[in-house]
Amino acid sequence: MTYTEGEILENKRHVKDIYSAKEAADFLGCHRETIRRAIRSGELKAAKIGKVFRISKEDLNEYYQAKGGGKLFKNG
Repeated sequence: MTYTEGEILENKRHVKDIYSAKEAADFLGCHRETIRRAIRSGELKAAKIGKVFRISKEDLNEYYQAKGGGKLFKNG
């Protein structure tokens, strides 16, 4: 399937449902190792697929709220 430039840009405006540890760190404004430590300690749920952790939008939101933050996403 081929996407036009407009479709690609439109897709980037939508919030993702699954994040890598790096994407989650960038989103929260912290270091990737902070996310990895939270995963290892069990504070943040994640699935390891291959060599990359995948974090759901819902789990990222729960982690952020547990740390004292508000709701990250409008829907979720």
